[in-house]
Amino acid sequence: MGVKRGTNWYLDYNGNGAWDGCVIDRCYTFGLPTDIPAVGDWNNDGYTEIGVFRNGSWYLDYNGNGLWNGCTTDRCYTFGLSTDKPVAGNW
Repeated sequence: MGVKRGTNWYLDYNGNGAWDGCVIDRCYTFGLPTDIPAVGDWNNDGYTEIGVFRNGSWYLDYNGNGLWNGCTTDRCYTFGLSTDKPVAGNW
């Protein structure tokens, strides 16, 4: 599980259901405070990566490093309207 607070992501990396700090669990800064968080296996490696939905555009941490590296390394897509809610899945 995890939460997005502003631009910060706090992820329960070890899966124990408790916050153990950024060394054991994971802390990332990704997106803008108003972005809607989205998660999925963006690069089909079997692991969940973070992403955000903003005004009809998706910004996905394609390489899974928890940082925004631009649209050529990570991925940017326009899919939806600014009023839409994001839905991710293995369709």
